[in-house]
Amino acid sequence: MPSDACSAERQALRAAVASAGAADVTLLAEPVAAAIGAGADLASGFAQMVVDVGEGVTDASVVDQRGLVASAAVRVGCATLRAGGAPARGRARVDAARPSASLRTHGVGGDAVGVAARRDGATGVDAGAVHAALAASTAAIAACVAGLLRGLDDRAACQVIDGGIVLTGGGALLPGLRAVIEDATQVATRVADDPLNAVIRGASAVLREAARVGAWPMSDDVRATRSGP
Repeated sequence: MPSDACSAERQALRAAVASAGAADVTLLAEPVAAAIGAGADLASGFAQMVVDVGEGVTDASVVDQRGLVASAAVRVGCATLRAGGAPARGRARVDAARPSASLRTHGVGGDAVGVAARRDGATGVDAGAVHAALAASTAAIAACVAGLLRGLDDRAACQVIDGGIVLTGGGALLPGLRAVIEDATQVATRVADDPLNAVIRGASAVLREAARVGAWPMSDDVRATRSGP
């Protein structure tokens, strides 16, 4: 569940899962699952920043052995990026059923420009128009991440700067987004392996471990505390 979910959203999710037949429902913070799925070692004691660009929310979070210790979210995600890029695509020859494919081709600038320029002739998409259309959304994502970093205490901030930022979620596949965040934070940023499935891998790992140690049902304490903007 996104870290900024309100109590009503949490309750609605609980009710939906329970109505599907679940005997017990435990809410796991999506950034924690994403961090585990991306390979973060939460037992290391070092603060690690994960930015999960999901369908409707971008969750920038810092996790350590306590779980989720700081987070900031913005309601901008893959759906926003697709909608923003749609007018710029216009009547271009792209598959309308897979709008994200065009965004992955043309990206948001930075290291995507060269790729976009090479493919304009084949798709008819004006790469510059796509970049301009997505600028506000990507700027909001970058501002969210930078704001969270500025609000960290010195120890956590130094650890994040040393370890870098990891991108997960479908939005991490968008060319140029990594560079936009890196420029805004001046912190090395990388895309996790198979970022689209990081949350699923992390949640599965938590379930397996809970079953192994006999800790089911789990407490919602797994989502730890939330701080930050």
